Amino acid sequence: AIPVIAGEKPEHERFPGAEITLSIEAMMQDGKALQSGTSHYLGQNFSGAMEMEFTDEDGERKLCYTTSWGLSTRMMGALVMTHADDNGLRVPPRVAPRQVRIIPITRNDPTAVLQAADELRAEIAGQSWDDEPVRVEVDTRERKPAEKRWEWIRKGVPLVIELGERDLEAGVVTVTRRDDPELTRDAIPREGAGDAVVGVLSDIQTGYYQEASERLRERTRDDITNLEEFREFFAGEDTESGGFVKAPWSEEAETIETMAELGVSVRVIPFDEELPPDARCVITGGPARVMAVFAKAY
Repeated sequence: AIPVIAGEKPEHERFPGAEITLSIEAMMQDGKALQSGTSHYLGQNFSGAMEMEFTDEDGERKLCYTTSWGLSTRMMGALVMTHADDNGLRVPPRVAPRQVRIIPITRNDPTAVLQAADELRAEIAGQSWDDEPVRVEVDTRERKPAEKRWEWIRKGVPLVIELGERDLEAGVVTVTRRDDPELTRDAIPREGAGDAVVGVLSDIQTGYYQEASERLRERTRDDITNLEEFREFFAGEDTESGGFVKAPWSEEAETIETMAELGVSVRVIPFDEELPPDARCVITGGPARVMAVFAKAY
């Protein structure tokens, strides 16, 4: 549930030895960029040094053309920095180890509650979401229900369901959605609860993506046209006002030094981004060659 901007890295940001480097860039909550995945076309630069050859259709030996690509464990940090709030983690259902946690509230008759909790678990586990069975567990540890509920909220479980004797009598279950900023506990009918879970998981997954997409859209400025405005935008320390700048760029070497003074870099030259006629470089004021996305980055 992380939106990205895809494009090509400028020459000075390429992987050493690569002829082309492509990247996807994500915006974290503080407005900084995180390079979230790259692919590099290495041509024959590495195969020559490593004597990697192939036989072509004419039987001739030639150096291989190679690539390097992937994403790393930094995406775990990206998930935290994109979605977390003051209450802790918020993990999108698609990658949550457990999408639903059921907390039995046992007092007078633990047998009935635990049996009902296991029946609910089986019902939910029998549902399919995102082409897989819903991942659900019952928390039967000897701890206070409120402590268990708060633990799973802090760890970002998308859906926490509480079930006690009063719920059984009323024919309901108590649900807390992790995407709700107020963490409201809502009672929903026990009948059909398993089916309802599927829709809730879809809503949460979509909601997290839309929230991050809105942040990316609102905090990507395309109205900064000169160096003074560029400096003013990136010199501030207020994390709530940070973000990306999308503007024409000349690709001249002198602009790199100016960006370095501000801790800014060209994150990506976006695909399919047309340069306006007679566009002027946001840094030099001279003729621009490409549209670029500028940002501070991790």
